[in-house]
Amino acid sequence: MAQRFDYGDEDMPIVSYDLVFPDRRRLLPVSGGTSSAHGFPDQTEQDTPERLSDHIEWDPRLDLADRVDYAVAAASGVVAGLVDSLFVGELSLDRAGEWGSKTVERLVVGIACAEGYKGDSLKEAIRNLEKVHPLAADGNTPDFGGGRQHHLRDFAHHFGIGGLAASIFTQFTGLSIGTDTAGRLVVVRIPEDHRRYLGRDVPEKLVFGTVEWFFHMVSDMAGSSGNAGAGTGIPGPLLSFMKELSVLPFFRDSGTDGMGFRLWLSKMFNGTFLAEHDADGRIIKGTERRFDLRMEIGVLGEIGRQSMPVVINQCVTRAFYFCRRLSREIDALGIGGVGDLGRIAPEDVLPWGTPAMRRMLTVSSGVFVGVDIADAAVHAMAGEDKARVFLLRVNYVGIATFVVSCVVDAKAVMAERWKDDAERERDAIEHELADLDCLELDPQKARVLHSLMRQKVLYDIEREKHDRHAERKGKWLDEWSRRITQTIGVEGDGYFLDGKSLYDEINGTVGAGNGEWLWLVALELVMFKPYFPLHGDNDKEYKS
Repeated sequence: MAQRFDYGDEDMPIVSYDLVFPDRRRLLPVSGGTSSAHGFPDQTEQDTPERLSDHIEWDPRLDLADRVDYAVAAASGVVAGLVDSLFVGELSLDRAGEWGSKTVERLVVGIACAEGYKGDSLKEAIRNLEKVHPLAADGNTPDFGGGRQHHLRDFAHHFGIGGLAASIFTQFTGLSIGTDTAGRLVVVRIPEDHRRYLGRDVPEKLVFGTVEWFFHMVSDMAGSSGNAGAGTGIPGPLLSFMKELSVLPFFRDSGTDGMGFRLWLSKMFNGTFLAEHDADGRIIKGTERRFDLRMEIGVLGEIGRQSMPVVINQCVTRAFYFCRRLSREIDALGIGGVGDLGRIAPEDVLPWGTPAMRRMLTVSSGVFVGVDIADAAVHAMAGEDKARVFLLRVNYVGIATFVVSCVVDAKAVMAERWKDDAERERDAIEHELADLDCLELDPQKARVLHSLMRQKVLYDIEREKHDRHAERKGKWLDEWSRRITQTIGVEGDGYFLDGKSLYDEINGTVGAGNGEWLWLVALELVMFKPYFPLHGDNDKEYKS
């Protein structure tokens, strides 16, 4: 709702409600000067801004970061980058494989002991689990490449959602699903000697397809009982998913010349892709690194190491934000003891959810990624295998954090812009309604409206729990009231009614004539949203 103030004949209404939201939202025009033909005070082009954003930078939704915030965020990124360079270093596949193998071996022995096995031998633990929890799909081992390859080609041996679905499919159909040597999807019948491992009814099929399948996967994690700890394991969730994708025509038909997607997955699982090569390009025997479940678990451990500088960066940045905002609030509220800390609004100090915090995290993570990539490039230039060294020294957790920070920050900025665009579109529509010029209040009723508006703000201030916020709201109300009285031409606060006098005025005015104006007052009061910019020097005091 916009207010239009007319000056001139006392019989004319001084407040006209046009149901519009002008681009230059101003509470009242500056009094004085001559009146236009429509009752508006004349203003020169220099006095009237064409757009609000051209003259003031104010946004009630933003708590913007300043130079100190940016400087500390950047310094935190540099420190975290140095920690990454000095203490994290390269992502080691050997260390990942070793750590993953030990973790899996402890898991297998632990589960076997829970199943009744007495001892600590990995080989015996695997043999015990294989005996107690057989799998129907093992009968199709020759159909899927034998003992060395069937864990990759038989989908029921995939440790993931796809493997679980394939296991249940086998229980209900008596068929095993996987791929042949050419990467084509094949479905084969479970042989008779393994059909006894299929459930006889629905509950049993579900148990065999889920619980028994899980324990059998545990028995295969660390290799077979004949080559415990060093034999072929099972593919982890990542490799399993890629292998299942490889049966799609898009992947199956790609790369027919050279190493295609299917062959690349096979080499990853066999360990030849990650093996070391001599000067002639031949694989050095004993350096194979199988990318199975053990390696995937180990890589997670390496990612945990890479997370250390990222966590440090986050903690330093957020801690500074919290301490600085807390210090500001303590100083502004004059807090002298721990008991007064409850007067601080948590949203004013907590280090998340604010535009300033989002921007600081974007800066700190961006600087960290820059330092990390520079460190990786320097080490790569000094080594022989430049590409390998560079890729292993890059902190991928830091890159992911930076990308997430950028996305979150960009989405917040775009949301603000979309909100502003929506407001401008609404303004344009309601400008077209201004020609109605039929909703008007005379001076007496306008006084009632302004008094109710003031009471609305006072009601909010009285219920504000935090002194700092209440003080800002009070300043806004004082300035708003002063501008109202200046425009009306009334000295002091005598213009506003409160308490019983306000409601006596409403009852008396309604009883004296038509009460339809009260609907307009109620509508305007509902639409009245306080704490908007008043285009003065104190606008930034009313932030948020």
